[in-house]
Amino acid sequence: MSIFENPNYISLFNIKAQESSYWNGRAYMSSEKYSMSFATPRSESTIYFEARNNEATRVGIDGFTDQNILSSETKIRNPHYKTSFRIGSASFLHKIMGKNKAFDISCNDEKLKTVLASSSTLKQIFEIANSSSDLSPDILAEYDRNDNSYVLKINYLTKEKNEQLILLAIDFLTETSEKI
Repeated sequence: MSIFENPNYISLFNIKAQESSYWNGRAYMSSEKYSMSFATPRSESTIYFEARNNEATRVGIDGFTDQNILSSETKIRNPHYKTSFRIGSASFLHKIMGKNKAFDISCNDEKLKTVLASSSTLKQIFEIANSSSDLSPDILAEYDRNDNSYVLKINYLTKEKNEQLILLAIDFLTETSEKI
């Protein structure tokens, strides 16, 4: 059973689904869009997931599709740190040199960089990303001085259905909103 059909997740995350279409360059193809909203004591998150099909496949979260798109936006109130950061896959050079580095963190605050680097959920996300040639997650957080909050965004594209990554993204958002 898909997480989008599981009653436990539907009630916990306020999941909404809708059928949609997209232009693939030759014709309009069908897709399914899901949105999941949840809150923690310090944050509010919304995750968007779109499963697009191509001519050879039918839409369905349980099947392979032409492209799956996941994006999320989390607003973390009253953060402990005031520095923006970006997390992406380790560089190609690190990979071919055999360095044991799954991801790169760009951040000026060493404490925050250490907190993020020690996240086991983040390591799992990038282990999956590094084992799949078509997956490239990008995590970006920007501090808003006017609102004293972080806006944390996760984006990735993949050709494979991977519910585990959606669950890991939820865990990372929850974990990060508690630590930051």
